[in-house]
Amino acid sequence: MTRIAELASIISEQTRNIDQYLNSNGIPTPSFDLDRALEPEFPEQIIAARDVVLDANMELSELLLGPRQTFVEYQYNYFVSMRALYRYKVASAFPVGEEATFAEVAKNCKCSQDNIARILRHAITNRIFKEVRKGVIAHTATSRILAEDPLFQDYIGMRCEEMWPAELHTLPAIMKWPDSQDPAETGFSLANNSLDTMYNIMAKDPTRAKRFSGGMAFRLTGPTLKLSFLVDHGPWGSLPAGGTVVDIGGSHGQAVLAIAKKFPSLHFVVQDLPSTIAARRPIPEGSTTADISFLAHDFFTPQPVVNAEVYLFRWIFHNWPDKYCLLILENLVPALKPGARIIINEICLPEPNTMSTRQERRLRSMDIGMLTLQNARERSRDDWISLFKRADERYNFVGVTEPKGSDLAIIEFAWQVDID
Repeated sequence: MTRIAELASIISEQTRNIDQYLNSNGIPTPSFDLDRALEPEFPEQIIAARDVVLDANMELSELLLGPRQTFVEYQYNYFVSMRALYRYKVASAFPVGEEATFAEVAKNCKCSQDNIARILRHAITNRIFKEVRKGVIAHTATSRILAEDPLFQDYIGMRCEEMWPAELHTLPAIMKWPDSQDPAETGFSLANNSLDTMYNIMAKDPTRAKRFSGGMAFRLTGPTLKLSFLVDHGPWGSLPAGGTVVDIGGSHGQAVLAIAKKFPSLHFVVQDLPSTIAARRPIPEGSTTADISFLAHDFFTPQPVVNAEVYLFRWIFHNWPDKYCLLILENLVPALKPGARIIINEICLPEPNTMSTRQERRLRSMDIGMLTLQNARERSRDDWISLFKRADERYNFVGVTEPKGSDLAIIEFAWQVDID
């Protein structure tokens, strides 16, 4: 059997399995229609089947196109229409469930009819809106989400207004500052005509900061970033009752609250910058009986909570170049007792040829994204071990757990005092 025939067989078999699951559970078949805007959660085996189909479909498509046409077909100007949809608020230009002419949309968006028609027809090829009759459009599932979900709007705005311009400046930044580990020498900095860091640039513009925060909040709602992976696969059940878990850079305590619901006998401390701690919402009454406290702390300074069982970092190190990560780890050392565990909940980049191209492509894209924003990076298993050993030889690598369906691994180190 040829490879393309094998891929077609895989797609057929696994799609049939998914279809049978949908039918037997009374779940409507996937569709671009309005009522499919809400996506159901699937069990692990169906998620796995879906990934197999998507992986095989991408490979089959690229094989059939061939190397040249694969690159010709790629939408290098995808964000032109997406950015226009966001800027002109096109999804909100007419009600969901109704129709509108190009002329009506153009008038409501204060854009020329010719340009709005070209923008919309490009977007329609990506299933955003549909042209029900010549010159008349209606919403699809995707445009409905863009019209109704504020966090999705923030995510699209973040991608189009922050990430895309910065990505266009990434190579100029690399050429201007080779091997830089300065968060102010990036594609994002160049795109903003600044020599400041992304965080400082954002802090000067509350509207942009709010949008970026909303965009990241939307990302965290994705199925591959669910907190349940950390809760179910972390070491929490092996900790002694009353043991302390410190969530460093823990924002408003979302991760801690998820863990505390299942392991209420533990004591939790959530640390973040003073402004973040001051803006947090109270923990919902009755959500957990666990002891949870909040403490203002800058992780580039010495850790004030000593002798904890676990120090947790969820999606922290990927925001920083190595030299800043070393500073974080060095400032943790004085607080550590023998056997203390350091839990990292982040991407662990795969070894070559150990993951499907589609899935690895997503992770590698995240790595380039961190380079663009902060001169930061995603890291492989070897990168993590090297980073910790450079900070202090007494950091002992324990292992990596990669929950199925999760983009984030659980990487564990333990503190050992005696080095042979």
